[in-house]
Amino acid sequence: IGATSSAQANPLNPRDPDYCGNSPDILLCTQQQSTYPSPAEMAYLNAIRAKFPPGTEARRLAAGRTACLEFPKHPTGLIVEQVSVYLQIAKPTADEVVESARTNICPTAKTQG
Repeated sequence: IGATSSAQANPLNPRDPDYCGNSPDILLCTQQQSTYPSPAEMAYLNAIRAKFPPGTEARRLAAGRTACLEFPKHPTGLIVEQVSVYLQIAKPTADEVVESARTNICPTAKTQG
């Protein structure tokens, strides 16, 4: 894993093979990426794991990565709603997922509120 973790995707870098850009469905785009989670993303997944039944974490990781991309563009409430629908979870749980993404994955992200 150590060797592969150096190949982290940067969804903000157009040169990165996993770049989502202005994809009309950024959640789907981010979910389809095959990169390993960074240490910050692992902290995010560890923080939210107990809120979900066992299973693949690709969608949860996609939701966290996408929340970080969307913070500067959209109000947090809208991001929470989108995550709720995408992960098919209640809004309070989606709020915790979004907050965990902000805390662990992108603590310096500018938000609209």
